[in-house]
Amino acid sequence: IEALAARDSDINNVSIETIYESSELDNTPTVTVSVENEDDVKKIRITGVRFKANGKMYHFDKGEFSPKDGSYVIVDTARGLEFGEVAYGDREVKESSLVLPLRPVVRIATPEDVKHNEENKKKEDEAFKICLEKIAKHGLDMKLIEAQYSFDNSKLLFYFTSASRVDFRE
Repeated sequence: IEALAARDSDINNVSIETIYESSELDNTPTVTVSVENEDDVKKIRITGVRFKANGKMYHFDKGEFSPKDGSYVIVDTARGLEFGEVAYGDREVKESSLVLPLRPVVRIATPEDVKHNEENKKKEDEAFKICLEKIAKHGLDMKLIEAQYSFDNSKLLFYFTSASRVDFRE
C-alpha cells in the first residue's frame, strides 16, 4: 500500500493503522489507510524560540519578521514579554500540528534588549544568592534550582524542589 501511494503524485502523506478487532466470524486484523492531499492541508509559517540553552522550543507566529537562526527576539508569552533565541527562523508546518492561537514575535531584539537581558542574568545570580541565604536563615527544607526575572523585570520567579510542602509563613 505504501509503495502504491508513494507513486501517486497527488498523495503526499499516507498513514497505515492496523486495528485488531475481535469478530465472531474471524480474528483477522483490519487495515485502515488514511490519505491526506497536500492541497487540503493548511500550513502556517512559524518561528521556533528557546528561552534557555538546549531548552524546550516554543512556536510563535513570525508575523512580518524574518528572524535568522541563532538571533534573538522579543516574544509575547503568558508571562508577558520575554527574550529568546531563535532555534529556526522560518518554517512551514501543518496547522493541525500546532496549538492555536500562536503568540506573536513582537520584534527582533535590539542591542539594548540584549544588554537588558544580560543585566537580568546578573540580577538573577544576585537574587539566587540572597534566596540561598534566606533559606539557610529560616531553616527551610528545600533545594533552590533557579531564579528567573521576566524580561520587563515585573516578576522574579524562584524554582525549587522539596521532599515535602514548604511553609513560607513567618
